[in-house]
Amino acid sequence: MSKTTAFSGALLELLFLNRAGLLIGDDVGLRGSIKAGQFWLSLHTQDPGMAGTQLSSEVHYGGYWRIPAERGPEFWKVEGRKAILLQAIDFPEMTTGAALAAKFVGLGTSESGGGLLLYRAKLEPEVILAAGVIPRIRKDTTEFGED
Repeated sequence: MSKTTAFSGALLELLFLNRAGLLIGDDVGLRGSIKAGQFWLSLHTQDPGMAGTQLSSEVHYGGYWRIPAERGPEFWKVEGRKAILLQAIDFPEMTTGAALAAKFVGLGTSESGGGLLLYRAKLEPEVILAAGVIPRIRKDTTEFGED
């Protein structure tokens, strides 16, 4: 069993845009939050996998921390079964550590620790990290959603 495109889109709009969903349950359907809140973006050297957390293969370098991404139409657009990042996201500059490649970006619920990983997306192209580099996730190319 799988969700329809319309229902997947409605769920993504609820999650990413904080927009009320279809008429499910009572007559107002799935409701958005009073305060939209935010996600936390993380960088990963490998695919954190379907069972991963935000810590799974997360990068480690001097200066790194997770970046907040607000829920709402300023940060996201939903097209079909995908939520697309509308702003470029800069992670902190790499100040120390060995060169490495960030191959995935994660979307989770926690600023630190093993938070719930909601989605993960392959970075194309991957982001090469070395001392002095400010990793950037490009807008309009980073998509979270259903395959």
